[in-house]
Amino acid sequence: MNTSEKSSVLQENEIYGLTKLMEPNLSLEQIKYLNLDFQQTTQDKFPMIASQIENCSNLKYLILDFSHEYGQIYVSRKQLSILGASITKCKQISLLQMDFTLQKIEENGVLFIASIIKGCKNLQILNLFGFGSTLRDEGLSRIATALPKCQKITKLAISFICDEISDEGLQNLGSALVNCQRLQELSLEICDNCFRDDGLSKLGLNLAKSVNLQVLKINTHDRNPTYIKPTSKGYYDLCAHLSNLNNLKEFFLGFCWEINGACLPQVGLALKTCKNLIKLFLLVRFEVSDKDTEEFAFHIQNYRNLIQFDILINLHEKTKKKLQRKIFKMPRIVCFSIEDEDFVDLIVEDNLRYLAIHRLEKQIIRIKQFDCPKFNDSNDQSNK
Repeated sequence: MNTSEKSSVLQENEIYGLTKLMEPNLSLEQIKYLNLDFQQTTQDKFPMIASQIENCSNLKYLILDFSHEYGQIYVSRKQLSILGASITKCKQISLLQMDFTLQKIEENGVLFIASIIKGCKNLQILNLFGFGSTLRDEGLSRIATALPKCQKITKLAISFICDEISDEGLQNLGSALVNCQRLQELSLEICDNCFRDDGLSKLGLNLAKSVNLQVLKINTHDRNPTYIKPTSKGYYDLCAHLSNLNNLKEFFLGFCWEINGACLPQVGLALKTCKNLIKLFLLVRFEVSDKDTEEFAFHIQNYRNLIQFDILINLHEKTKKKLQRKIFKMPRIVCFSIEDEDFVDLIVEDNLRYLAIHRLEKQIIRIKQFDCPKFNDSNDQSNK
């Protein structure tokens, strides 16, 4: 082996970016980790990139970053098809993350996402992000239809903000997840929505069939409140269905704006029968009266196995102290926090969007070359 070839031999578990991937004389079959940022990539380079990826026969972890803070990254349907076909030839991929922040996910993008999901038969962890992306019912439904093809998937995160998802989209997603019977962790963030009570209810009904689900995070935050949104009934139905999940241990729920304050005690009542729930995080974005707070406190006192409870809510100091006293009396509680809802922007992403990103092998934690902050931040949280 000559000097140039020796320099190209990969270190164990080395993570390669796009520039590194395109270097000559690489032992592509040794690559396990790729983190590819397409911000500065021109269309003419896609065939070469696809060719390199196709030869990474032992690739296990793949991050595709199409996000761009300065505008749209235009990639033709043909180029996406070439890239997608090359990725599906990497049969060992177990973790896939795709970020389309500030990109329009039109038909081309949806077909690209769905084709990769269908082709990665050994996929165990899938993360789809798209802040500021326009994903509608048809696109979400097409992606959802592909999910059951991944029979090994255990952790799924779908986070699209600034979209237009209706009851139909939520129902189609829930119906698809019923067939993902190994699913243990689900993080779902669909904001600026157009769904109502029926959508939340049917989502809960379908998720209740995911018998292995242990960690569930749902954020329905609407940044620009409209008349199209669920009411307290929708949230009650959602949680009532979820109470049938015997293995559910952690639950995060972020509410919409301007809901009737009675929603909080109704959710508290609905979750009482979650016998194995040990962690609960509620993000309350509406006014709650003293009476509703007291009723909610009455219900959560019956959460016999709850050891951690966190709530973001704006309460009068007197009411907050009453709630604290009730929580203190819970039999197993060891950790709780009551913070003003004003803190939401500081912590909601850490508690929802990136918690679903995990590494499948412990040794990757030691890799310092990795330059994906989302990936690293999530593991800082999971290691605490």
